[in-house]
Amino acid sequence: MKESFKCQSAKRILVIGDAGRGKTTFANHIARACERPALSLDDVLWKEKYTIIENESLALDCVRRMFKKDTWIVEGTSRLLAQEGLKRAEVIFYFKHRSLLWQLMHLIWRYVRKHDSRFPELCALLVHTVYKRYHIGYERGQKSWQELLQPYLSKVTTVESFDQVRKLMGKD
Repeated sequence: MKESFKCQSAKRILVIGDAGRGKTTFANHIARACERPALSLDDVLWKEKYTIIENESLALDCVRRMFKKDTWIVEGTSRLLAQEGLKRAEVIFYFKHRSLLWQLMHLIWRYVRKHDSRFPELCALLVHTVYKRYHIGYERGQKSWQELLQPYLSKVTTVESFDQVRKLMGKD
């Protein structure tokens, strides 16, 4: 990861991982630089932000249509929706937090700083994040990102810090 990501290197780019890691910012940066649209899996998954989930078959149909295209940039946290594109992606960026505590603190900081959601949405996101990390509640029995990515490691770049994000964006 010594130089920034170049648009020409891939036509199908998947940016996945933990909430609050910088996936949307990175995907939107690539989309502008490559002059391509970006699709957020979170926008497809949630009817109402972090509280009401869209009908699963409608959400899957939407992402399947996108993944059939020759060129795309897709980002998000939904393992259910993202795994549809793992095989076709030429490059996969996996954004992850090193610890749950740091992730929760960052999500709260982002809420306070940007105030981009309502307080009940923040609370739902925090609960969702814990469930996802520890595979409890409705996440019980779901495969982790590491398990899903195992067959595709040759095309995965793991991003664990905001410095790495800035370097990939050419802002170091």
